Amino acid sequence: MVAIRSLMPSFRTIAYFRKNNAEAFRKVFRQFVLMLKDMDLIEGETIGIDSFKIFAQNSLRNNYTQKKDRQTS
Repeated sequence: MVAIRSLMPSFRTIAYFRKNNAEAFRKVFRQFVLMLKDMDLIEGETIGIDSFKIFAQNSLRNNYTQKKDRQTS
């Protein structure tokens, strides 16, 4: 067990995992939001999730603002 603790995946391994499972992450977040709405913890009008540990990128194409959200609605 001690040998396993010192092993860590490379950044590429994590990046590939995120890339290869992007749709699964979207589905999980969608289910999470639906669960919160069912429990009446949120209204679901505006949702912002800080996912920096999952998708650490803030390119203009991938970030969302209230203005962009209103344009897509």
